[in-house]
Amino acid sequence: MKELAMARLTVMESRQNGARYSLSFMAPRGVRVEKYVSGQYSYYSDAKAGLEQAVASLKANGKVLIETRLNGAGFTLSYLDGLRQDSDWTTRRFSFQSGSFSYYSDAKASLQEAVEQLREVGCDIYESRLNGSSYTLVFDGPARSAVQNYASGQYSFFSEAKNGMAQTVRSLESRGNVILEARLNGSAFTVSYLTSYYQY
Repeated sequence: MKELAMARLTVMESRQNGARYSLSFMAPRGVRVEKYVSGQYSYYSDAKAGLEQAVASLKANGKVLIETRLNGAGFTLSYLDGLRQDSDWTTRRFSFQSGSFSYYSDAKASLQEAVEQLREVGCDIYESRLNGSSYTLVFDGPARSAVQNYASGQYSFFSEAKNGMAQTVRSLESRGNVILEARLNGSAFTVSYLTSYYQY
């Protein structure tokens, strides 16, 4: 209710039905109620943290949340879409699954870096979930962007592959791309990225 009032929407009715509730409100033409249901996290505490991160991300980008609910080791979000009227920022949903990292800590660091970069460019992040040594990212990004992958050839040494990966990441970032994954595979590497809105 408070979020609807802050968005200057007229609430016609709010009714509690046991463990559920109903809301009726007036909204401008084109505004839609959208729902996102996350995947299953390993632990309830991870799902709770994931829900908190998703709520913060959506609120920071002007989404009006009308439901946030934990479902065991997952969560559900309902929100209003279409209130932001920026013709240059039409979005679509991206779902990204990383490859398997050699170490959990590398997967966690890569995920955190991807989330930070997505936030910096104003993407709505619905889910950022570790799955052992890989991860899942679900976000709304510019409709004209795409997820691309670059797989290097084999280097003679691990250290050369690591330096090559850092150089590729710098090159892609300098063109406005968002790095979703930077992963070493022995003496080779893979970089996955969201293409810059301005490249198209």
